[in-house]
Amino acid sequence: MKIRKAIKSDTAELSRLYYKLSEDHFIKEKFIDTVPKFNTTIDVYAEKITSNNMVIFVAEDHGKVCGYVEMLLREQDDNFLLGNYTYLMHAYIETDQRGYRIARRLFKACEDYSKECGINYMLVDVFSHNSRVQDLVKHFGMDEYRMCYLKNFEVG
Repeated sequence: MKIRKAIKSDTAELSRLYYKLSEDHFIKEKFIDTVPKFNTTIDVYAEKITSNNMVIFVAEDHGKVCGYVEMLLREQDDNFLLGNYTYLMHAYIETDQRGYRIARRLFKACEDYSKECGINYMLVDVFSHNSRVQDLVKHFGMDEYRMCYLKNFEVG
């Protein structure tokens, strides 16, 4: 298993994994009734890979991408007042590859990269139904920082 930065030739695999992440997430999301249909995101990932404010790490097993994490590099803003920070956006591991500590290795790559950039803070939002990721971030010493609440109501 190899953890590395994503390259342009990974865009199709990243798009495929993002679609699987979306399916997995929306099945569990109580505020959405149906899984939305996603168009291909290959162009989006080609753009993300070359972005100056994003890093994507992939897990590669025998030459095949089996997981990834997207990390934004952010300057201090109204969302986080303590300083510059990195924000973990999307992450997904193929179901048959789970349980092999790949997520931990991807998370560690993000942490190491943040430190190399002189960034002292890393944020991640975790859905309340995702206890595995909650356990992972606690394993890495992350503290609960804030909670987000949602009220769903009809307009009109």
